[in-house]
Amino acid sequence: MYLLDKNIVRKAAVGFALLRLRRTVPAVERRCMALLLQGQRQTVRLFIARETYNILVRHETRIEARIVLSLVEVLERGRYFKRWARRLREHGFTSEDASLLS
Repeated sequence: MYLLDKNIVRKAAVGFALLRLRRTVPAVERRCMALLLQGQRQTVRLFIARETYNILVRHETRIEARIVLSLVEVLERGRYFKRWARRLREHGFTSEDASLLS
């Protein structure tokens, strides 16, 4: 099980776009695409944050966004989410990082 941050998702989407345009896909984007495709083969479960999901839904007309959405699940916030996020922020984490770690 993996929780993907927005940068991994963005690089995978860019890779899918470059592949669709028949352009060279850089190594980093290829690795991100490979990770997402592992989820399709059911070897791992891939999750994204609700915020990343909302961004992808806004771009759902693009095929790359639809591909990514078909390969991942949205992680739902748990019971103690707010408490853990607050504690992590108190220890110096940014609100975005605290949200993902919570």
